[in-house]
Amino acid sequence: MEVKPFFTISSFLLSLLALVCLIVALARPFIKEKNDATHLNIIVDVSKSIELTDVTQKITEIKKTIDNLGRNDSYQIFIFGKGLKKISLDGLEKTINEYLSLSNKDESFCAETNLENAVKSARMFYPSGKIKKLILLSDGRQTSGSFENMKDFFVEENIL
Repeated sequence: MEVKPFFTISSFLLSLLALVCLIVALARPFIKEKNDATHLNIIVDVSKSIELTDVTQKITEIKKTIDNLGRNDSYQIFIFGKGLKKISLDGLEKTINEYLSLSNKDESFCAETNLENAVKSARMFYPSGKIKKLILLSDGRQTSGSFENMKDFFVEENIL
Protein backbone atom coordinates (compact mmCIF):
# COMPACT_ATOMS: atom_id res chain seq x y z
CA MET A 1 0.00 0.00 0.00
CA GLU A 2 1.41 3.32 -1.09
CA VAL A 3 1.16 6.45 1.14
CA LYS A 4 -0.28 9.46 -0.62
CA PRO A 5 1.94 12.56 -0.81
CA PHE A 6 -0.78 14.61 0.90
CA PHE A 7 -0.56 12.48 4.06
CA THR A 8 3.24 12.54 4.02
CA ILE A 9 3.35 16.33 3.81
CA SER A 10 0.58 16.70 6.41
CA SER A 11 2.39 14.34 8.76
CA PHE A 12 5.64 16.28 8.34
CA LEU A 13 3.94 19.65 8.94
CA LEU A 14 2.08 18.41 12.03
CA SER A 15 5.32 16.95 13.43
CA LEU A 16 7.06 20.27 12.79
CA LEU A 17 4.20 22.16 14.48
CA ALA A 18 4.40 19.84 17.50
CA LEU A 19 8.16 20.43 17.75
CA VAL A 20 7.70 24.22 17.59
CA CYS A 21 5.02 24.04 20.30
CA LEU A 22 7.33 21.96 22.48
CA ILE A 23 10.19 24.45 22.06
CA VAL A 24 7.91 27.39 22.85
CA ALA A 25 6.53 25.63 25.93
CA LEU A 26 9.99 24.80 27.25
CA ALA A 27 11.63 28.13 26.43
CA ARG A 28 8.69 30.16 27.76
CA PRO A 29 9.41 33.35 25.89
CA PHE A 30 7.64 36.36 27.23
CA ILE A 31 6.92 39.84 26.09
CA LYS A 32 7.61 42.33 28.81
CA GLU A 33 4.57 44.44 29.36
CA LYS A 34 5.04 48.12 29.90
CA ASN A 35 4.11 48.79 33.48
CA ASP A 36 3.84 52.38 34.55
CA ALA A 37 2.03 51.68 37.81
CA THR A 38 3.49 53.68 40.66
CA HIS A 39 3.76 53.07 44.38
CA LEU A 40 4.09 56.21 46.47
CA ASN A 41 5.49 56.21 50.00
CA ILE A 42 4.63 59.38 51.90
CA ILE A 43 6.77 59.92 54.99
CA VAL A 44 5.81 62.71 57.42
CA ASP A 45 8.13 63.99 60.14
CA VAL A 46 6.43 64.30 63.56
CA SER A 47 9.50 65.16 65.62
CA LYS A 48 9.47 68.02 68.12
CA SER A 49 11.08 70.45 65.66
CA ILE A 50 8.03 70.35 63.35
CA GLU A 51 5.35 73.02 63.60
CA LEU A 52 1.79 71.66 63.66
CA THR A 53 0.49 74.39 61.33
CA ASP A 54 3.09 73.56 58.66
CA VAL A 55 2.08 69.91 58.55
CA THR A 56 -1.67 70.50 58.60
CA GLN A 57 -1.32 72.71 55.52
CA LYS A 58 0.50 69.88 53.73
CA ILE A 59 -2.18 67.30 54.58
CA THR A 60 -4.47 68.85 51.97
CA GLU A 61 -1.72 68.56 49.36
CA ILE A 62 -1.10 64.95 50.35
CA LYS A 63 -4.79 64.15 49.86
CA LYS A 64 -4.80 65.86 46.44
CA THR A 65 -1.72 63.87 45.40
CA ILE A 66 -3.39 60.63 46.45
CA ASP A 67 -6.59 61.55 44.59
CA ASN A 68 -4.55 62.10 41.41
CA LEU A 69 -3.01 58.61 41.47
CA GLY A 70 -4.02 56.26 38.67
CA ARG A 71 -6.19 53.19 39.17
CA ASN A 72 -3.15 50.84 39.19
CA ASP A 73 -1.16 53.09 41.51
CA SER A 74 -0.87 52.56 45.24
CA TYR A 75 0.39 54.46 48.27
CA GLN A 76 1.26 54.15 51.93
CA ILE A 77 1.63 56.84 54.56
CA PHE A 78 4.16 56.77 57.39
CA ILE A 79 5.07 59.04 60.26
CA PHE A 80 8.58 59.11 61.60
CA GLY A 81 10.63 60.43 64.45
CA LYS A 82 12.90 57.96 66.18
CA GLY A 83 11.28 55.14 64.19
CA LEU A 84 8.72 54.64 61.46
CA LYS A 85 4.99 53.94 61.86
CA LYS A 86 2.48 53.16 59.12
CA ILE A 87 -0.81 55.05 59.30
CA SER A 88 -3.95 55.23 57.18
CA LEU A 89 -5.15 58.19 55.15
CA ASP A 90 -8.30 58.37 57.27
CA GLY A 91 -6.28 58.67 60.45
CA LEU A 92 -3.61 60.95 58.99
CA GLU A 93 -4.87 64.24 60.36
CA LYS A 94 -5.79 62.84 63.77
CA THR A 95 -2.50 60.96 64.17
CA ILE A 96 -0.36 63.90 63.15
CA ASN A 97 -2.28 66.23 65.47
CA GLU A 98 -1.78 63.77 68.34
CA TYR A 99 1.94 63.48 67.74
CA LEU A 100 2.55 67.16 67.26
CA SER A 101 0.30 68.40 70.06
CA LEU A 102 1.52 69.00 73.57
CA SER A 103 -0.48 66.04 74.88
CA ASN A 104 1.66 63.52 73.01
CA LYS A 105 2.24 60.45 75.14
CA ASP A 106 5.01 58.97 72.97
CA GLU A 107 7.79 61.40 73.83
CA SER A 108 10.61 59.00 72.92
CA PHE A 109 9.25 58.58 69.37
CA CYS A 110 9.18 62.34 68.77
CA ALA A 111 12.46 63.09 70.53
CA GLU A 112 14.62 62.19 67.53
CA THR A 113 14.65 62.73 63.79
CA ASN A 114 16.35 60.04 61.75
CA LEU A 115 15.70 60.72 58.05
CA GLU A 116 18.06 57.99 56.88
CA ASN A 117 16.37 55.31 58.98
CA ALA A 118 12.88 56.45 57.92
CA VAL A 119 13.66 56.26 54.20
CA LYS A 120 15.50 52.96 54.45
CA SER A 121 12.71 51.40 56.54
CA ALA A 122 9.98 52.62 54.19
CA ARG A 123 11.68 50.98 51.20
CA MET A 124 10.63 47.59 52.57
CA PHE A 125 7.02 48.48 51.79
CA TYR A 126 7.49 49.00 48.05
CA PRO A 127 5.73 46.25 46.09
CA SER A 128 7.66 44.69 43.24
CA GLY A 129 6.88 45.63 39.67
CA LYS A 130 5.90 49.24 40.36
CA ILE A 131 7.73 52.51 39.93
CA LYS A 132 8.97 53.63 43.35
CA LYS A 133 8.30 57.22 44.40
CA LEU A 134 8.87 58.93 47.71
CA ILE A 135 7.50 62.11 49.27
CA LEU A 136 9.32 63.19 52.41
CA LEU A 137 7.79 65.98 54.52
CA SER A 138 10.37 67.20 57.02
CA ASP A 139 12.16 70.32 58.14
CA GLY A 140 15.45 68.52 57.45
CA ARG A 141 16.75 68.83 61.00
CA GLN A 142 17.98 65.42 62.01
CA THR A 143 19.37 64.31 65.33
CA SER A 144 20.71 60.94 64.21
CA GLY A 145 21.62 59.17 60.98
CA SER A 146 23.23 60.64 57.88
CA PHE A 147 20.94 61.74 55.09
CA GLU A 148 23.67 63.43 53.04
CA ASN A 149 24.95 60.13 51.64
CA MET A 150 21.52 58.89 50.56
CA LYS A 151 21.92 59.83 46.87
CA ASP A 152 23.62 56.51 46.09
CA PHE A 153 20.92 54.67 48.03
CA PHE A 154 18.16 56.25 45.91
CA VAL A 155 19.98 55.30 42.70
CA GLU A 156 20.56 51.70 43.85
CA GLU A 157 16.94 51.26 44.94
CA ASN A 158 15.48 53.07 41.86
CA ILE A 159 13.49 55.46 44.03
CA LEU A 160 12.30 58.70 42.42
